[in-house]
Amino acid sequence: RLMTEIATLMKCYKIPDTGKSFLEADMRIECSAPEYDKWRNLAIVFFFLYGFGIPIMGIVTLSAWAGKDGMGLLRKKVVDSFGFLYSGFRMCRYYWEMIIMFRKMLVVFVLVFYEGRQQYQTMF
Repeated sequence: RLMTEIATLMKCYKIPDTGKSFLEADMRIECSAPEYDKWRNLAIVFFFLYGFGIPIMGIVTLSAWAGKDGMGLLRKKVVDSFGFLYSGFRMCRYYWEMIIMFRKMLVVFVLVFYEGRQQYQTMF
C-alpha cells in the first residue's frame, strides 16, 4: 500500500479538453509547476529508498549472518530477529523474500503507471 501511495505522487492525469496535466493525488497541483517537481522528487527518493533499499539491506544483512555455509541463519538470535524472512524457504534461498519484495514493487509500478493498458498489466 505504501509503494502505491508513493507512486501516485509521481503520476499525472491529463485533462483532454485543456491539455493540462495535474497530479493525480492532488488535482490542485499542475504537473508543470515547481510544486509538482518537489513532490515528484520526494516520491522518487522514497520509492527507491523503500522499494530498493529495504530489500537490498535485507539481502546484505541476511548474507552477513548466513556466512559461507548458511548455517549462521540457524542461530537462535538470528532466527528470532530475521527468521520470518527466510523460514518458508530452503536455507540456500534465504534471500528469496527480498526477490519477492522487488517483484511486488515492480507490480505496483506497472499497475500505477500503466493503468488501463491491459497488455502490460496481464504480464504480471
